[in-house]
Formats: sequence, structure tokens, C-alpha cells
Amino acid sequence: MYTDNKLILYSAKIHPSEEEIERLNNCMQDVEDWEMVIEKIVRSNMGPMLYAKIPHLSNSDLIPDESMKHLKQSYFQTLSRGSLMYQLLRKTVQILREHGIEVIVLKGAYLAEAVYEDIALRLFSDIDLLLRSEEEARRALDILVKEGYEVEENDEMLDFLQDKVGFIHLPQVVFRGIPIELHARLHRIEEDYDFSSEYMWEHHEKRFLNGLEMNTPDPSDLLIHVCIHLDKHFKNGKIQLTGLNDIVNILEIFKDQLDWSEIIGRSIKYNCEDIVFKYIMLAHKEYDAFIPHYIYGEYINFISEEEIELFHKYLSGFKGEHFSVVTGLKRIKSLSNYGDKIKYVLWMMFPSRKYMMRSYKLKNKNKVWMYYPYRFWLGIIGGIRSLRHKKKFQDMDYKRNSNDVES
Repeated sequence: MYTDNKLILYSAKIHPSEEEIERLNNCMQDVEDWEMVIEKIVRSNMGPMLYAKIPHLSNSDLIPDESMKHLKQSYFQTLSRGSLMYQLLRKTVQILREHGIEVIVLKGAYLAEAVYEDIALRLFSDIDLLLRSEEEARRALDILVKEGYEVEENDEMLDFLQDKVGFIHLPQVVFRGIPIELHARLHRIEEDYDFSSEYMWEHHEKRFLNGLEMNTPDPSDLLIHVCIHLDKHFKNGKIQLTGLNDIVNILEIFKDQLDWSEIIGRSIKYNCEDIVFKYIMLAHKEYDAFIPHYIYGEYINFISEEEIELFHKYLSGFKGEHFSVVTGLKRIKSLSNYGDKIKYVLWMMFPSRKYMMRSYKLKNKNKVWMYYPYRFWLGIIGGIRSLRHKKKFQDMDYKRNSNDVES
């Protein structure tokens, strides 16, 4: 494994053991180009995690001053951004609470303080809040707009989809450049698993974030949600290493609180056992994250060698391709009548000028027509490649299932 990849893996834990610190120390001796390595680590959002370990590393003097400065900047930039986002989180929760609306704080906005214990260590780009229903999410949106928050203008067809099949989250609400997503669901409607927001509300806990008591997922639902969110990125080729860091540190920080019978039972109930334990096994095998021995014995075959190989490609900077045509085809199945299906297909082929300008970052509206042939070509290529992509993951699943039968 390349030295830069080792540094990323070894920096992932918030509280590494002495042995893991020594492993990181030894790895630093093998770095030949610090500028390149630190640039990659910062680009992977791992700079703050490595910088926080500098006081414990006897070989930190091997890092040149400019590279160390780059690491330090990544830490304090994340801290500054996180501080602003937590102030907005507190403000938003209080506003909604005054109107009788409660929310559950999801993903980075919860993890940065509750799990990472230092908001400089976990970059998050937006604030994700879970409401109890679509109706309550819309009501929350109206309240925030009246309080001076701005809202992205929705596309006509997105309004149509929200009306016909529902939505995961409403258009982003923005306050002073910080986006907020008001969720009614925890995953895309077209996915096979069924992690209902009602389930998370049923199990939620109370925790203080930025000095204010807020609703948060319990450890089991937190772990499951992080895994299914990571799966979306893993399959479309835009993996976020912070997602794996989250799993690793949830397993480590909550190891005495995680109820594995609950995790197994809920994963089966939510129809996502294969996904959840695939990433738990990946975190254990690649990051040495803690799991009980019996969990390892029962679920080791849930991760295939091909998936581990793909992870290493991602770690080395490989980017897959996102096939929006696949998402579109899945959404067609969600529509209840043929009239709506035809309307959506036509929109996929001939979206509005506003949509085209936003999607392709066009400034001249008179040139929009030139991009329709380009869109058709992308759709054809994307469809072909997505079939190959799907077959690859089916082959991985088949091999994993075959191993299960053999064992």
C-alpha cells in the first residue's frame, strides 16, 4: 500500500492506541514527497485528523514547515467553518422549537461534536435536519423563510416529483452562505431498503450540542444511517472518506454502548443488513475498527475482495462515474400512472432552460440548445456504463453469497 494511503488510514481514529500511533510514526519515515502527500491528505478532508495527532508523533519534525502550515490551516479552517455552522444550528433549532417543531440532527452536524469531540476534526458542508413528515418539513421551510433564511428556487419538474412521489429533503435553505436541508426521509425513495424516519424518531435520544439540548439518533440508528449514506457514494464512485471515518469512530467511541442485537435486528427490519455489515466489515478490515469476535465470524463474508480492491482504488484517488440516467429510470417506476411516467421521461430528455443552465453552468441562455445533443449522448453512454457498473456489483454480491454458502 502506498505511504500516503497508509497515512490516511492510520489518521482516521480519534483516539488511536499507542501501537497505532507508533504505526503512524513509522509510516512517516517512508514519505518522500511531503508536499504531494499533505496535499492529498488535505484534499481528502483528513488534514485536521493528522494535525491533531502531531503532538503525539515523535517524527512530526520530518514534516517540512510549509506542509505543516498547510495541515494547520486545514484544521483551523474546519474549526472556523464548524463554529459558524453550530451557531446556525442552535439558532435554527430554537426558531423551529418556538413554533412547536422538533428536529433530529443528522450526520456531520451531530457527529462533529458528539463523536469527534472537536468540531475541527469533522468537516461538514451543510446542516441536515430530520422532520417528522413532509407536511412538517414544508411548514418548517415557511417559518425559516419568514425569519430571513433564503431558499433555492425549485425546478418545475422537481415540484412535480415532490407532489407525486414525495421527497428526501426540500430545496436547501441558506443563511449567510450556510445551507440547511430539511429532510422528511433518510434515503432516496427508490432504494430497496426502508429506513423510515418514524423508526429514527421512535429510538431518538437527547444530547447537548453547542450548549442546547437537541434530538439525535441513538447509536444503533446512527451507525445504520451512516452506512446506508456511504453506500450511495461508494456505488456512484464519489466515496467520501469522512463517511468511513464516521463508521470507524462510531464503532470505537460507542463500543460499550452499541447493542449488536439491536443493530442486527434493525438492519434486517430496514432491509439493509447486507449494506450495513459490508461497511462495518470494511471499517474493521482496513482501519482495525473494533467489533465483537462473533460479529466478525458471522459477517466477514459480507465484504468481498473485489469491494476491498475498489476501496483501495478510491483511496488512491480513483473517481467513478455517477449515472443520473439510472436514478431517473428508478424514479419512473415510482410514478403511479402512465401519464406521469411519460411527462417525466419527456422532462428527462428535454429539461427546462433554467435546469440546463444550472446543470451545465451556462451563462448565455441562447446557447442552451447546443447542450441537448450533448445531454442525449451522456444519457446513452451513462446507460451503457451503468449496466456494466451494475453487473460488477452483482458479481461482487454473487461471489459474497457463494462464500456464505461454502462457509
